Amino acid sequence: MVLALTKIQNYDIKNSSNIKIPQFPQQKIYGIFIFDFMKKIYVITGNEAKLRDFKKVLSPEIEIVSERLELFEPQTIDQYEIISHKAREAYTKMQHALCVDDFGLYISRYNNFPGALTKYIFKTLGYQGIFSLTEDGEPAFYKTIVGFIDQSGIKYFAGVIHGRLTHILPKQFDKDTPLNSIFVPEGQDKTFAELCTQENFKSHRAIALEKLKKFLLQIT
Repeated sequence: MVLALTKIQNYDIKNSSNIKIPQFPQQKIYGIFIFDFMKKIYVITGNEAKLRDFKKVLSPEIEIVSERLELFEPQTIDQYEIISHKAREAYTKMQHALCVDDFGLYISRYNNFPGALTKYIFKTLGYQGIFSLTEDGEPAFYKTIVGFIDQSGIKYFAGVIHGRLTHILPKQFDKDTPLNSIFVPEGQDKTFAELCTQENFKSHRAIALEKLKKFLLQIT
């Protein structure tokens, strides 16, 4: 069964009148809370690294199930706009509570560009193109936004890690997120890709997911 929950106090909830509210089976109502007995959330991704992050932070309290969907992604630097569009499209197709997320690299010198266009910029420019636009040690930050949508609307949870870009290419690359191989988090001397192998390292996605988990556990 799927978690369907509503709480309209103390959170910035953006409701949408064009979302069809599904009828969930075997529900109990406690005040303003509506939820199923078994907590389960669908994560719209085909990326195994993302799925591992979701399970690492949210399990075992919340069951995570991955679902692959072809979703339209607007070409914009606004991560919230992308999350909103993807979440609403996915919800229209599935009619279940679910999560989507979006990642961006922000370079202060370029007015926080490329942001949500990071993936496309890197595919076009590659490492050498990025190096030609930045200095070794260029200040930058990673930002992930997780969007959770259910019948009440969309909630956003952000995670940020500040750091710098290094122009030293590693021997091994992160295939899922190539920029991880040249991003060094603040206070560290290793790249994000190297740190991700350490059990106690907390990523920007994990920071956002911890906020999501706190929200979900509070309302259940």
